[in-house]
Order: sequence, then C-alpha cells, then structure tokens
Amino acid sequence: MLKTLVKRSIAFTGSTSQTLESEPMSSPIFPKPVRPSQNPLRWVALAGIVIFAIAPWLTALDLIHKDGAPDQYPGWPLLFFGWLGVFGLLDGKFHAVGWLANPLFALGTMILLFDRFDKRRIATIVLFVAAVFSLGGFLLTEFLMDEGGNTATVVAHNIGFWLWMAAIWFNFLVALVVQSLPVSRPAETNQ
Repeated sequence: MLKTLVKRSIAFTGSTSQTLESEPMSSPIFPKPVRPSQNPLRWVALAGIVIFAIAPWLTALDLIHKDGAPDQYPGWPLLFFGWLGVFGLLDGKFHAVGWLANPLFALGTMILLFDRFDKRRIATIVLFVAAVFSLGGFLLTEFLMDEGGNTATVVAHNIGFWLWMAAIWFNFLVALVVQSLPVSRPAETNQ
C-alpha cells in the first residue's frame, strides 16, 4: 500500500525528493488541483475586483428630485442596501435584477480564481448571468429616496455605475478567455 502511494506521488511530482505531505495525491474522486500560477491569466480577474471595489465610492447616479433639485447619488448605498430592492420584484419592478449581479459576480470570480480548471465553465456561466443581470441597472428610471415614498428621477448614470458595469463584463470576458484555453494537467505515468 505504501509503495503504491509513493509511486503515485513520484508520478505526480516527478521526483523522489518531495515527501507525500508536500504534494496532494490525485484520485478520480479528488483530482489534483491545478495551481493558479499555472494559468496567470486567471489573475487578470483581480483587475475586475479592484474596479468593482472602487466603483461604489464614486458617484453612480445623477438624480432630479420632485422639487427640481439636482442630486448625485454614490454607489455604496446601492451596493449595501440594493438587496432590499429585490423585494420590488414581487411588485413588477425589474430594475432590482441589476443588484443580483453583485453576488453572482462575487461567486463567479471566486470560482474563476480559486477553483480547478474543470470548474471554469461554471465560472463563465455564472459571470454571464451576472453580466446579463447587470443590464437591469438601465431599467432604473425612478429612485426611492426614503421610506416615506419620496422618489427622484434618474437622469444619467455616472462613473461609479459604469465602473461597476465594466468590472462585471471584464471578468466575464476573462472567464471566456480562460475557458477557451486548453487544459494543461501534469502527465500521469504508470510505473
């Protein structure tokens, strides 16, 4: 049994100098993970995360209140409290679908960065759905300002909105490129 384990370890590592603890073993149930350093293109997705992290702190929407006063609205309240708009889906307000792109973006990016190559199609699908849902942000024409029912009209989408949109679409495109790359796994030899 131990001899078989050592042979498998040597077959995967290519040398006898490494111990069994230093390299994970592979089996049909638990395949050996491919290290992110073997595909540095995945780490380009970090640029999307940085853009996504900057976007909420910039102005996202230009608004005009009912009394005609102009206003600019930052992105962070939209990010942190936008989940409340999901309840508006029950009333037929589909602009809240745009917020659902945020958790899907996080999930798809985590799969893209930290999982094995056999999950990259899942990352691409999740990021595609996030990108499509992000288009729901364009459906936002009237913005609820407070719990009293006061609303403001959305006049324009500002830099924070466009960076948010760019981050999601950028990581979707990175996932497409990563998915199109051939899978490079270490060759397994039988000894």
